[in-house]
Amino acid sequence: MVFEKVLVPLKLNESTRRVESLATSVSGFGARSVVLVHVVGPDAGPGSHGNTDLLENRCAMFSNLGLRVEHRTVWYSDSGVVTRVAREIGADCIAASWKPKNWIQRSFSGSMIMDTIRTTDVPVFVHKQPLLPSWSDPKGPILYATAFDVVDRFALPLLNRNDFGPGHVILLHSADRAPDPQTERARREQAEGTLGRLAARCLNRSVTTMSLTGQPERVIPRQARLAGARMVVIGKSATVQDGPRPIGRTAEAVVHARGVSVFVLPADAPVLHASGSWDPEEYSS
Repeated sequence: MVFEKVLVPLKLNESTRRVESLATSVSGFGARSVVLVHVVGPDAGPGSHGNTDLLENRCAMFSNLGLRVEHRTVWYSDSGVVTRVAREIGADCIAASWKPKNWIQRSFSGSMIMDTIRTTDVPVFVHKQPLLPSWSDPKGPILYATAFDVVDRFALPLLNRNDFGPGHVILLHSADRAPDPQTERARREQAEGTLGRLAARCLNRSVTTMSLTGQPERVIPRQARLAGARMVVIGKSATVQDGPRPIGRTAEAVVHARGVSVFVLPADAPVLHASGSWDPEEYSS
């Protein structure tokens, strides 16, 4: 199992329905144990440190699904607190429930999830309540937004795993239009060829490939909504020395998009490198 231990940060202001839905999703990743981390800070839920009954209730939601559960409480002292806890406990994945905020709220209170995505080298699953059901599959397809980079070598084996549930996969690549028709035609032909080689790696899935023209930060959320996707898988930039790991405007736009859950894969995630590799040059452009 790749994601055996999952860290779930909670502020305890999440609704019961949101936590139950997150627990169901986490149990579907093949996880065996979950560490619930109550993050106490200025934006934490009512009761702060003393809300042990509610925390125990949240633990029960995960344990009822057959997961080993433990919990701890930490103070939200800085943006990297969840990342540090994930390293301390050896978490393979971080899973969090998304609560939409407008740009004014994000400007004043920030976002624990976005802070975590920026600072961690652990894959992050951002669970959202879906806006639209899929018309082809009640659970919806998985959309993998590929940039034809090193993340492909980790994403495709994950997409093949039964842990991600049934359904087909959409491999989507989008890019801005080339400056002239001939170059644009060559770009599209190369993209379609690369998508075909990537699709050949999804041996356990039915696959649809899409090569579209347009800004990825606009195209990906729109196509996810149109397809009724239950999850978008997208990569994140690798480590930057002496600074936060940039998430990139495309990944950030997808995370903020409404109604579709997102799985963010850092290119330098140790758990992905430890799971085996294949030569990306053989399947990418």
